[in-house]
Amino acid sequence: MEHEKLNRNSVIAARASGDLEATAKPVKGMNVTLNIKTKARELGFGEVGISEFDLRYVFAAKRDWVKAELPHAVCVIMEQGYEDTQTAPSGPAEAAALECYRREGVAAVELASFIRGLGYRAQIPSPNDASCAAIPMMVAAGLGQLGANGQLLSPYFGSRARIMMITTDAVVTHDEPID
Repeated sequence: MEHEKLNRNSVIAARASGDLEATAKPVKGMNVTLNIKTKARELGFGEVGISEFDLRYVFAAKRDWVKAELPHAVCVIMEQGYEDTQTAPSGPAEAAALECYRREGVAAVELASFIRGLGYRAQIPSPNDASCAAIPMMVAAGLGQLGANGQLLSPYFGSRARIMMITTDAVVTHDEPID
């Protein structure tokens, strides 16, 4: 599969991300929420919110891999292309989703590196190898609501919201759910 080949480097980087140390010393007591959100948007994420990383949603098979000492979830959304998605179910719609996941993976690796540069640890649960049910944390971060279809419904992107998280120990402020 072409997608796995094209996404390989991001998946490998995501798997190793939790073992990487910060590359700088944090500024004591400085809240870096705005720094992280600004960088995420620069990298192409359409929406960014922060919530508690709720360990109750971690899959049993991933409990040893997930770094429980990283208590915050930087929840990000990248918008999947509209036109091709409207042709679902089709090859172009599938290609749009996979292309979005690849862009998202590259951007997440860069965002995690940025967070480490602020002096904090960051782990990327890859969309290709999910570690948890992320939608409840997306909802808690104010990025949308759980739809009856089982997807996150973003007020801006609807169900075309491709979601991803980066967990961190950074000093951040949590967002609030929409309602």
